[in-house]
Amino acid sequence: MRIACPMCKTVIADAPDDFPSRPFCSARCKLLDLGNWLDGVYRVSEPLDDTAEQVGEVDTQDSAAKSPEKPAGERSRGPQHN
Repeated sequence: MRIACPMCKTVIADAPDDFPSRPFCSARCKLLDLGNWLDGVYRVSEPLDDTAEQVGEVDTQDSAAKSPEKPAGERSRGPQHN
């Protein structure tokens, strides 16, 4: 099996199928990649599925239903300075 390490780009042309560091070339590269995840260098930028988006929509709707809106003339506009 051919492995191209995503960290250092080393290519191992004849790696066995059960290569312990796969897809990395070594334990060192594997740990460097883990360190990048733990340090926040890598991050998932979008929800992985639709469920996460639906939960956010439900929370927004629930909070709006719990706090009734004031009529337009009575809305708070923040601190008023005279």
